[in-house]
Amino acid sequence: MQGLGASWRYPIGYPGPRVVGVLRTKEIRASSLQFVRKLSGFARPSQANQLAFDRAVDQVTEAARELLASLVINAPPRDRTVEAAKARARAAGRFPASGAR
Repeated sequence: MQGLGASWRYPIGYPGPRVVGVLRTKEIRASSLQFVRKLSGFARPSQANQLAFDRAVDQVTEAARELLASLVINAPPRDRTVEAAKARARAAGRFPASGAR
């Protein structure tokens, strides 16, 4: 498996770790569930595996919370609406109106 390297970027629409309030409890839990589903290969576990599956989701959620709580970020927090406006302005410069052919 290759490392992320310098070419890796946040997924489209993900504002990055410096945005205020971006990772709430529900979002952390949802990402943990997605990770456990991907890792286990089960979208929905059987009744026999449900307890182990739920325990894994809980543990990944707690590990993600600990990680986010321990990150040291020196840059000032960004505001989601301000960042979205900047992105729209960049997109308008890169992709002019389609009627200008």
